[in-house]
Amino acid sequence: MSLLLPYQQRWYADRSQLRVIEKSRRCGITWAEGARQVMRAARAKHAGGTDCYYVSTSHRLGREYIEECAEWAKALNTAATHFGTRIIGNFGRDVLTHEIRFASGFSVRAITSNPSAFRGLGGSVCIDEAAHHPDLEELLKAAAAVGDWGGDLSIISTHNGKDNPFNVLVEEIRAKKRAGSLHRVSIHDAVAEGLYRRQCEVRGTPWTEEGERLWVLDKLASWGAGEEYEVTPAASGSTYIRRDLIEECSHRAPIVRLELPAEHLRGPSETKEESEARRDAFISAWCESELRPLLNALPADRIITLGVDFARSGNGDLSVMAPLVERRDLVKVCPWLVELRGVPYEEQWTILRFIGQNIPKFAGVAIDGTGNGGWLGETALAFWGDALVTALHLSPTWYSENLPRFRSAFEEHQILVPADDDIRRDILSIVVVSGVPRLREQRSTDSKDRKPRHGDAAIALALAHSRHRDAPPDIDFRRVERFAETRRDRTARLRRHRNEF
Repeated sequence: MSLLLPYQQRWYADRSQLRVIEKSRRCGITWAEGARQVMRAARAKHAGGTDCYYVSTSHRLGREYIEECAEWAKALNTAATHFGTRIIGNFGRDVLTHEIRFASGFSVRAITSNPSAFRGLGGSVCIDEAAHHPDLEELLKAAAAVGDWGGDLSIISTHNGKDNPFNVLVEEIRAKKRAGSLHRVSIHDAVAEGLYRRQCEVRGTPWTEEGERLWVLDKLASWGAGEEYEVTPAASGSTYIRRDLIEECSHRAPIVRLELPAEHLRGPSETKEESEARRDAFISAWCESELRPLLNALPADRIITLGVDFARSGNGDLSVMAPLVERRDLVKVCPWLVELRGVPYEEQWTILRFIGQNIPKFAGVAIDGTGNGGWLGETALAFWGDALVTALHLSPTWYSENLPRFRSAFEEHQILVPADDDIRRDILSIVVVSGVPRLREQRSTDSKDRKPRHGDAAIALALAHSRHRDAPPDIDFRRVERFAETRRDRTARLRRHRNEF
């Protein structure tokens, strides 16, 4: 059985100086590229050997790529020993976190996506997830000269919008305006050439035609499947945080949902006082039954921030409150999340105050004060003060300063969010418009009741994440007696001692 599927073999065998592939998610092209770069770096110079470089969107992906290359290198090294040679001298010394050194004198290295990092480098360069790099045009300029001295450039990616530089490059090669080879692998192409069968073999499960059909349907039913699996770039607004990153950074966590009807405000025969008393009693009981157990389970020794995306309007948008716990390893974890629909102002403030007052180590709240959210922001400021409350207006400046850090947390696996289809959709609704990440204009619908959503959970999580930068330092305060007090106490004891005798 060949280790590489037919479409992987075609990519591996391509010797063009510029190779580009538009591909489906998780079809194994990067894995095949690792095999190609290992073979290239293991060769002597006279046999076509050269240094190889891998560029991706995060350090984590670079580490994972080197780990995959190390597995290829181990397999090749085992085979080479049968012929009395070794391609790697010492695995403990030569296989590093971001580099593998070969006996040939060449190496495979994962390098930063900063364009200046490989200006002037020769050899074989691979840019992975190219459409998701923040400055792909500058990367391509920096890598343009790698072929001048026998090197080559490989560009691998799913699509991320029609106007993305990656799709522009694809269209130029397709129209013969630029020299280079172009590969295309959709989920249908990959399955036809054995992808699902191979997955069944790896998992040790039997392949069935029905199982394959359902697996494909499941992928195609997901948000953004046109770009992610069918290799069709979206007309506008490229996705900012990739679907696979969101899924990798998800964990099982409860989501507390409260939806109130319009008549909750005041019953037909109620007085104002009766209505207020009923509402107060209801929301207090709800907080005790739904939120108290979750708050009691929070760690007492870790700082916790809160992000709030406020809504109270006729379009049915959600209010979302998202706590974010900083673990000892600095990973930010959302332990649970609150979604409110149709909940009046006063009840929302009661819920926010209840959460903030019962978080063991409350490091502050960031509130979207745009529109109606201004009332909640002012109320929270009056209650906690500006040291613990950031009430802000979401603007292009805020998006451009904070969403890149939010995305980086996913790329480096430094955040965990609840594993929920609607939350994933909210995060996927962050798109790039005119070079700035922001929420797409179109609303999505809730998967449970088809009511509208507009990226509400994504904004709440991003606000909580941004608040961690403003969190007060963690200080362990213990009162120590002043020297003068200690001396006075000692003098008093000596006097009592003398008086006893």
